[in-house]
Amino acid sequence: MFPWELLKKVFRCFYDNMFFLIFFNILWFIIIFPLAFISFQGILMGLILAALALIPIGPLCLSGLKVLSSLVRGDKARFRDLFLNFKSSFLPGLAAFFYTVVIYVILIVDIVFFYNRIEQTYLMIPLAIIIFYLILFFSMSQLYFWGLTVDYLEFSFWERIKKSLLLVLDNFLESFLWLLFMVAFVTILIVILPSIPILFFGLTGLTIIVGNDMILQQYDFAKEEEGGLE
Repeated sequence: MFPWELLKKVFRCFYDNMFFLIFFNILWFIIIFPLAFISFQGILMGLILAALALIPIGPLCLSGLKVLSSLVRGDKARFRDLFLNFKSSFLPGLAAFFYTVVIYVILIVDIVFFYNRIEQTYLMIPLAIIIFYLILFFSMSQLYFWGLTVDYLEFSFWERIKKSLLLVLDNFLESFLWLLFMVAFVTILIVILPSIPILFFGLTGLTIIVGNDMILQQYDFAKEEEGGLE
């Protein structure tokens, strides 16, 4: 069953590379947390400060995912790769991050708008349900989109968006279970708050990389990788 196989492969990879992943996660968190904090303060103080702080987050996430991808495939992974990958990850990571943020902002604003007007007219209920479904669908597509951005940069930005949406339609049940696994996992990490600096990015990133490898292997465009997950 897909969730069970995904769980086994993620934790097997994490166990095999535990010390590297813990310290890599701490390094990533030390860099990302101040940027996220500054961006939040920037929203209160001015959009320019928030935008400047947000710019490096997407490239750093993509650069970190590339390191995890190398680890999953049995290649050499080093802490400094987070910085060495930054240049090649800058534009793709920036575009991916702002695509993600903009769509989520639009969908969340829409569902809040319709929800606040449900008492005025019950016609808003179906619209709120549709927007909720779109949020769910988009969240599933994000799992594919970031995986494609890591390993399939030969596809254009719009091709990766299109493929991520089509992959959800073609693998809806697997994608839904994958998302549920991710949400449950993130919830546990938030409840056990001290685990976030040492586990969050490593385990969620592995879930994205491993999940993509498992599902994309059935498609013609998937790469044949040496030292993969088998």
